[in-house]
Amino acid sequence: MAKSQAIEDAVKKLGFLKAKRDSYDAEYKDLVKYLSPSRGMFEGDNPGENKNDRYAKIIDPSASVALRYLAAGIQGGLNSPARPWFKLQSSDPDKNKHKAFKDYFYKVETAIYNAFDKSNFYNQSHLAYHEQGGFGTACMIMEPDFRRFVRFSTMTIGEYWIDVGTDGTVDTVCRKLFMTAKNMVARWGADRVTPAVKTAVDNKNYFALFPVYHLIEPRENRDVTRIDVLNMAYRSVYFELAGNDVLGESGFDEKPVAVPRWDSVNHSA
Repeated sequence: MAKSQAIEDAVKKLGFLKAKRDSYDAEYKDLVKYLSPSRGMFEGDNPGENKNDRYAKIIDPSASVALRYLAAGIQGGLNSPARPWFKLQSSDPDKNKHKAFKDYFYKVETAIYNAFDKSNFYNQSHLAYHEQGGFGTACMIMEPDFRRFVRFSTMTIGEYWIDVGTDGTVDTVCRKLFMTAKNMVARWGADRVTPAVKTAVDNKNYFALFPVYHLIEPRENRDVTRIDVLNMAYRSVYFELAGNDVLGESGFDEKPVAVPRWDSVNHSA
């Protein structure tokens, strides 16, 4: 069966992103070994892999302790869950004097704070500060959640690749995650997954793990007059490297990822 254009484009984009980050991987791996051994997930690593000796390279833990203090300090200063940390108002100072505007912005503020409190935002933002302080870059994805309204997931260094747009800001992210054969078939159906996944399910090896890639990028050539997921501003594609077609495609109205970087050089990713 011939491969679809969608899967060919996704795999090609992943290869491009990997090539851009390749020269940094050795440095990132050293930082994991000597600074934050509990973080990092690179190609060839598997979830649940035995890493009992991961702290063996650390002789003096001062840097690791300092990194934890840094992450806690940034969160305490920027978005502490113990106190209000942002305020909404109009860009027009005159409007901010009127009670109707004040009441409106207060209600919106309260709704946002309630959403953050119900979600895992504070835990995941702390992890993002840890990643940013340790590796210079962090990546957090925001997705709808029927139980908590919104769900945040901070990725660790090595398990994602990024690219920047014409304005120099990150607009493309591809992450690697592992899913069980059972969950893959339940989410996308047996006709969409690769034969290896179907074989695992047929053999009742439901919890075998398989790598899945998730690409988020600006959508090109979309029809702005349509409101379906295939014409949203950002494209979201799940795929397997050996697949003949993507597992599934949807989209987001706005960029669903936050990628803070400690420093960057021009348009480098």
